Amino acid sequence: MNRKIFRSVLFSTLAALILSLVAVIFISYNTISNEEHNRIQNAGLVFLDAYNQHGIDSFKSLHLENYRLTLINNQGVVLFDSLKDEISENHLNREEIQEALVTGYGESARFSNTLKKRTFYSAMKTADGNILRVAISTETILNYVLQLSGYLVAIFLIVAIICLFTSFKISQSILQPLYDIDLNGPLSQVKTYPEIMPFLYEIDKRQRALDAQNETLRNKNEEFLTITKSMSEGLVLLNAEGIILTINKTAKKIFNISDDVIGKSFLTLDRSEKARSFFFKDENASFKDLKANLKDQNSNPHEEQTLIDSLNVKDQSTIKNRGDKKSCEITKDGRDYQLRFNKIRFNGKIAGYALLIIDITDTKRAEELRQEFTANVSHELKTPLQSIIGAAELIESGLVKNGDIKNFASKIRSQSTRLITLIEDIIFLSKLDECDTHTVKERFPLKSVIQDVFEMLQSKAQKHNIKLIYEGEDIFFNGVYRYIYELIYNLTDNAIRYMGKDEGTVTIKVQDKGDKGIVIFVDDTGIGIAKEHQARIFERFYRVDNSHSRQSGGTGLGLSIVKRVVLFHHGKIKLKSELGVGSSFKVTLPKL
Repeated sequence: MNRKIFRSVLFSTLAALILSLVAVIFISYNTISNEEHNRIQNAGLVFLDAYNQHGIDSFKSLHLENYRLTLINNQGVVLFDSLKDEISENHLNREEIQEALVTGYGESARFSNTLKKRTFYSAMKTADGNILRVAISTETILNYVLQLSGYLVAIFLIVAIICLFTSFKISQSILQPLYDIDLNGPLSQVKTYPEIMPFLYEIDKRQRALDAQNETLRNKNEEFLTITKSMSEGLVLLNAEGIILTINKTAKKIFNISDDVIGKSFLTLDRSEKARSFFFKDENASFKDLKANLKDQNSNPHEEQTLIDSLNVKDQSTIKNRGDKKSCEITKDGRDYQLRFNKIRFNGKIAGYALLIIDITDTKRAEELRQEFTANVSHELKTPLQSIIGAAELIESGLVKNGDIKNFASKIRSQSTRLITLIEDIIFLSKLDECDTHTVKERFPLKSVIQDVFEMLQSKAQKHNIKLIYEGEDIFFNGVYRYIYELIYNLTDNAIRYMGKDEGTVTIKVQDKGDKGIVIFVDDTGIGIAKEHQARIFERFYRVDNSHSRQSGGTGLGLSIVKRVVLFHHGKIKLKSELGVGSSFKVTLPKL
């Protein structure tokens, strides 16, 4: 637009300049011609008066440079010419002569091809009947222009430069108000053209609508990013060509990839058939367009990372195809994930894809633990019940002698006690699984808890010549009294139960470590635990020595209860044990 205005102004100005120069030339030439015409008339009158008074002799002594005098009789014969001595040509047919003979005065103008000049003639009738003609020659308009050409070119160039500069300034000044328009606030302009105000109003209206839409989209995008960022599930969104549009933090962590995957094809990350099997245009055709897109990707095959190939798909048959939805289970870094791949359709066409990665590790572990727990509970309950039923059947059938009934009754009582203990432990462990951190806590001294435990287990310890020792300060703790009691009780009871000999010590130490929390040590001088068993001692129903456990009446749930109580109080527990030397449990509980 700037160039168009500039050219229009420049060409218009130059055209006006040229027309002006042409007009000036014509006006100047006509003015000069008129002046010459008037001058020749005046000169003719002077010469006529001189002839009438003095005759032809008055001309012979004159030295005329600009004028030519010719005396012609009424027959057209030249009697005198100031430029030529003798002229034989008859002038009777000349226009100015004919007119002078009739009216007494005549004039004409003729162009001379020889001289390339224009000559004005003025003829007047003398007193004696002759014709006195005065002639003066002037330049033609072409010669006039040629004579002035140097000046005209100089004037044209100077004025053209001025026009060039002026046109540029004019075009800039015309467009400057348009350049100054702020499209984000078009109505804020003070100086502008009234003609474009309706246009500015429309721009402002549309701008406000676009701003509102952009703000809505921005808020939606921030909301989406915030939601996906805080998702515990991995999320990957792809367009219809399989290009990754977004990938949240969880998915990047699961697949160990960075932000530079955005804008790349999904298949640049994984070229495997398993990855391509997620993409289908229909039920029978694979997503071949993605494979073609790989040719346009600048990827280094030696540096490519894989998503699906790097994972262990447990069973290819587990990939479920439900039309637009597919799913399978994978394992990576010791954790289980479920991949759900969905096609996103819009107006019947595929608009994109969504890959959702759900961590099902805890769910699967919980299911496995539930199944294992159910099997163990069934097994552990069945053992004492079978013993009780067997002893009762023998007594009922009369096969037991009277002297042995007491022993059978004792066996029934001990197995029943074991059964009750097992049920109580199961119920308590179930309560721990169901409770949450909002369970009411109280402040109590740990020394009193330890003393209550010692009082409960003193007779059992004395039976095996085991000393119970407490070392430490009277430290207060904020927690659930019953849970801490079970923790210390089970650790102490296990130390007594699995001492492995009829003499030893169980020492409990309590230390306040300040910001690090409260530390409880339970040390014994028993037989210790082998390293291959130390990683599993907190599993439910796990026993290091099943025969000794059953003989001692253990349920296999004591250390599971201890571990659950520690986790409830957000603490940690560590074991340090050596065969033949003893074991030491270190429980660290934060100050709540």
